[in-house]
Amino acid sequence: MNAARSNLAIKKTHPKTGLISCGLAIVTGAVTLLLFVASFIPERGTYAEQRFNNIFLVFGAAVAPLLHFTGLLLGIIGAFIKDSKKVFPILGIILNGLPLIFALFIWILLFWVIWAVLSSGGGWM
Repeated sequence: MNAARSNLAIKKTHPKTGLISCGLAIVTGAVTLLLFVASFIPERGTYAEQRFNNIFLVFGAAVAPLLHFTGLLLGIIGAFIKDSKKVFPILGIILNGLPLIFALFIWILLFWVIWAVLSSGGGWM
C-alpha cells in the first residue's frame, strides 16, 4: 500500500531544458523581429554608422538559426526526461522548429531560383 502511495506522491516538475528551450525561442524570435523591423529604418549618418548597422543586422540573421537549432535540441532533450511535465519542451520544439522549417523553405526557394536562372542560359543581369 505504501508503494502505491509513494508513486502518487511523485510530483512532476518542468525540466530546465524545456524552460530554456521555450525561453530561447521567445527571446530569439523577439530579437529577430526587432532586427527585421530595424532593417526598414532608413539609414542616416556616416558611412561607418551605416556599416555598423548592416553588420549588426547580418550578424543577427546568422545567429538566429543557430539559437533556434540549440533550442530545438534542448526541447527534444527535455521531452525525453521521464517523470517531468512536457508542456515547455513541446512548446520549445514547436517555437524553435517552425522558424527553422521556414528558413529551410526560403533557402530551398532561393537556390531553386538561382538554379533556374543559371540553367536557362540567362545571367544575373
